[in-house]
Amino acid sequence: MSKNSVVFLILTLVIVVVWFRSLFNFFAQDDFILINNFSQNSFLVDLQNVFGPPEVTHWRPIHNLFFLITGNLFGKFYPAYHVVILLIHTLCAFMVFLVFGKLFKNNISGFFASVVYATHPLHFTSLFWISGGAVNIGFLFFSLSLYLFIIKRKLGAFLFYFLSLLATEAIVVGILIFVATSVFLKRIDSHVLSAVVLSSSLKDSLHPRLKSRNFSLGIKSDFSFLSALFALTVLFSGVKLLFFTPPDTLNVYVLEISQRTIFTFRFYLLRILGFVEGQGKSLFSLALISYLFVICLIYIRGFRNKDDLRTFIFLCFITVVGLFPFVLIPSHLGAHYMVISAFGLSGIIGFAVQKLKSSHLVSLALLFLIIATYGQTLAMKNSWVIARSIVAKEAIKNVKDKNLPSGSMLIFDGANNASSQDQYISLGTGKAIDFWFREKNYKYCFVEFENCPELP
Repeated sequence: MSKNSVVFLILTLVIVVVWFRSLFNFFAQDDFILINNFSQNSFLVDLQNVFGPPEVTHWRPIHNLFFLITGNLFGKFYPAYHVVILLIHTLCAFMVFLVFGKLFKNNISGFFASVVYATHPLHFTSLFWISGGAVNIGFLFFSLSLYLFIIKRKLGAFLFYFLSLLATEAIVVGILIFVATSVFLKRIDSHVLSAVVLSSSLKDSLHPRLKSRNFSLGIKSDFSFLSALFALTVLFSGVKLLFFTPPDTLNVYVLEISQRTIFTFRFYLLRILGFVEGQGKSLFSLALISYLFVICLIYIRGFRNKDDLRTFIFLCFITVVGLFPFVLIPSHLGAHYMVISAFGLSGIIGFAVQKLKSSHLVSLALLFLIIATYGQTLAMKNSWVIARSIVAKEAIKNVKDKNLPSGSMLIFDGANNASSQDQYISLGTGKAIDFWFREKNYKYCFVEFENCPELP
């Protein structure tokens, strides 16, 4: 069995152990809307809805295509949707291994980074909420693109970068990471070349010039590709904003720089570091702080030269870039948007521990798994995803139990321990009824938003 196969199997096992509880989380809100809109209609209608102007939420053709395929295959069997998302997440973690293994020329570092990425608590929403998987799909294509760029397969890199944009707008800052990676790679190449080619007697006098010249030529070799990526990013963003973004969406995702931006930055910084929302002074927070402190000590102790500093700056840059544009949207917070920042942080931790003994690496990896799993348990108690999936499941169960005749009117008035507003949101504005009881042709009304008729 090859090295890559072993790594993939280990990551699969780790992800199943840590995230298996996501398999049992019911549909919630957008899930019903997207499945209803992009699947189980006629094939031509589904295709038109996937690639045409958006009728619901965002224009994300690749994410929409996910619902066309899974919706038609799995229907109401929600665990299967989660299995596909976990598989995508496993592939993302594997690509983290490949990317950092190549960048650091150290598979141990890449593997540790992939474990951190795979188990990071900020993935909670994207794994427990089926609709949240857009960021996983986008990151998978982005990481494939970045890897192909690193191994100099630029046509494939361009194609997968375009697909990542079609999956989620979170990847729009990816062009900056490509530029940073180009600079990082050329510095490494020039350093290696000068060390190999120059004799020790000439090295002191010629090394700076050769290094500078090779660095310059390396950047120029990537200039056309990076320019094409930049043009694609600008063109895609402009077209999507002008022609494929409904006014209602613009009203929700409003860019803002204000005092709230500081709170938003703090919120995302804590999520990136692994802290779970609502867990201030707790055993979990103490354990995570201690873990991060140990990682900092390991990095400081292992610091050797300017190349280590450049690598650290490069990884910090990726982490910071992942904040945008979401740090400027304080009215719509979501930790799962920080998928690129999680990628950067996993690289920082992987690079920090690469020189440790195997026994120490295993201990640190197991400790992070324990902390991450505990954090997931805490998140389940406070998560809106869990709460709304429970509301949706109970509401659908109540309708099934009543078994009203076809064409009946369903009134959601806040009974059954959930307000009419909560039921409206959790049931995807009512699309859950259309999806679950398609053959019944039920009508529905939510008293919070509509003047509902009085039932006899």
